[in-house]
Amino acid sequence: MLQISSQDNLIIPYHNKIISKCEACLKNIHPDFLNSNPIVSGSYAINLVYSPESFHNDIDIYFASQNDFDLAKSYIETLYPNSKKFQTENAISFSIGENKEVQLICKFFLPPEELIYKHDFIVSSVAISNSKVYTTLETFKAWSKSELSFRDYQFPESNKDLNKVFIRLFNIINRIDKYSKRYSLDITPSTYQDLKSIYNLISSKDYLDENNFIDSPNIQTPVLDYYGRTVNSKITYKEIISSLYKLLKQENDDSDILPPSFEKDNFFTL
Repeated sequence: MLQISSQDNLIIPYHNKIISKCEACLKNIHPDFLNSNPIVSGSYAINLVYSPESFHNDIDIYFASQNDFDLAKSYIETLYPNSKKFQTENAISFSIGENKEVQLICKFFLPPEELIYKHDFIVSSVAISNSKVYTTLETFKAWSKSELSFRDYQFPESNKDLNKVFIRLFNIINRIDKYSKRYSLDITPSTYQDLKSIYNLISSKDYLDENNFIDSPNIQTPVLDYYGRTVNSKITYKEIISSLYKLLKQENDDSDILPPSFEKDNFFTL
């Protein structure tokens, strides 16, 4: 259920402190940056609203329109003409000042009340924009219980585009590992069972034979991260299956989970 905290409806008791700190950070990027209607989400928003002691090394900024994105980009390029770190179809990253990285996200354009439902995990459903904090009741509950669960992720049992399916799974595994360690979160039983079902499917002999994984072919396209950067260009299907096995065993030493038949000793390390 959507929750919006504002000056007129202080759902979050420390609302004013969050807004003050966030807007000061944005104005530090450029004095007029708020004119671009930035939407702060990701690790910095989590830090401000739910996890003040957590580490964050960048600021992810989203927008509701292409025009807002272009305006924000022009502000940064005007003040910091040589600050661009990388540019992809999903984002532009700038290095500003001392160790401050700013990502302008152009993967999609959505208002904050819709954006928070695009994140992989329920704990990530938080955004700050125009002096308001957008989150969900489920997000409040997840943080109060230190639980990590999917917002929306379904593994297709049949899909011709195995590259896309396994790249998505690879990124999910790595993000679970990152979030559980960074925020000291435990995977919920239902999420664990979802991952276990995926593992049982993709590690089965029938699935391996059907998709000709015996020779461990490399994924044919580079593995890209959330921002569209290449993070691995040589990973194999087998390695992704083994990494899921390792993640499950880390969370729960379930005797029902058997090692992949193709590799019982050396597992891919996250």
